[in-house]
Amino acid sequence: MSRRFLGSFAIQITVAMVALACLVLGTLTAFGLTRLRFRGRGVIAGLVGAPLILPWLVIGLSALMAYGRPNIDRRCMCGHSSVTS
Repeated sequence: MSRRFLGSFAIQITVAMVALACLVLGTLTAFGLTRLRFRGRGVIAGLVGAPLILPWLVIGLSALMAYGRPNIDRRCMCGHSSVTS
């Protein structure tokens, strides 16, 4: 077997192991958030849901900055959106 094959095989096994770990961790997190009641549940749910919300926030802010009024104070807008999100 060539070194190139072994290198790519090692990368493939590493990616598979990381995917399996993410699957197990995600399943346990989903089970814990739906079945259990504990302190800090809202924070964890917010962290889990943040990747679903954040891209749309960035797209909206960039569209507002690109197509919005030119005299908007961008520092205030970015600060306000980061506090409200």
